[in-house]
Amino acid sequence: DILAMGCNMCRLQDVAVWDQGSTALGKAEAKIVQEIFNNLDPERKGYISFDVAYKAFNKDVTETTAFFADCEANEDHKISVKQLRTYFERKKWNFYHREARLHHDEEDDRLEGEMFLEKMKEFQADLKDVKSPKDEDPGVVSSL
Repeated sequence: DILAMGCNMCRLQDVAVWDQGSTALGKAEAKIVQEIFNNLDPERKGYISFDVAYKAFNKDVTETTAFFADCEANEDHKISVKQLRTYFERKKWNFYHREARLHHDEEDDRLEGEMFLEKMKEFQADLKDVKSPKDEDPGVVSSL
């Protein structure tokens, strides 16, 4: 049915992103987060304009549009760095959860779960060198 087709389309899009290489996606995302920290709005620390965030996205990361649709903008069309970081982590969780739900196979679920945990470890490792303004100046913003 149409609903299942839509769900499969989502799944295929996620798989396409996932298959770009075991660490490539994590590295691309870490680079984006760093780029965003480098371009924080000086007037509203901890927030970034849609325009700057959009430009920071690597061409290989295909979920840019989904990300902007997913984030709630505040009244000045700015999104918080916290939203960006949460989005990257949630995207990986959604991928694993959707796969597990579609397959209903315990062995697959276990393997997918292990793969998910590995990916999260890689992603966290890629992010460890990313410096947030808060690390450099504790007074910048408390919500990062």
